[in-house]
Amino acid sequence: MDGKRVNQALEAGPFVGLRLLDVRIALNYASTVMVSKTTLWLIDGFLLFVLFVVAPSIAAAIGYAAWKCQLKNFGRGLYWTAFVTLGGVSGFLLVFAQRMQADVRTWQYLLQLACFVMGALLLGVAMGCAVAIFTFRWRALSQKPPDLIP
Repeated sequence: MDGKRVNQALEAGPFVGLRLLDVRIALNYASTVMVSKTTLWLIDGFLLFVLFVVAPSIAAAIGYAAWKCQLKNFGRGLYWTAFVTLGGVSGFLLVFAQRMQADVRTWQYLLQLACFVMGALLLGVAMGCAVAIFTFRWRALSQKPPDLIP
């Protein structure tokens, strides 16, 4: 910052100089807190792991359980309802977390992370319900094959 602008800031009033000082301190504080980017890499890796490994695993587990008829109280209609409802809630949470743009140093960042993780997990459950719509059977297949010759 050149001397002319500093003099203008000081002549304008005491609060303008104080605001410039606060901005400089805040910028210096941010640069000293985030010296190591390792924490951000770990958090990003965890979020990608949840989105691309945990959520599909949940979807596969729900689809397999529906195929094996292990969820007795569920039918195609309930799977469809759960898919639509959980997909909507998941989409809302993921978009909300993406558009929040919280600063890493605030509590809002934790809220953003929680919204993303919950949205990703609910996406896994919703996709599992979508798979279950197609793999659901009303009863388990019998172990004995049918007799083809009467």
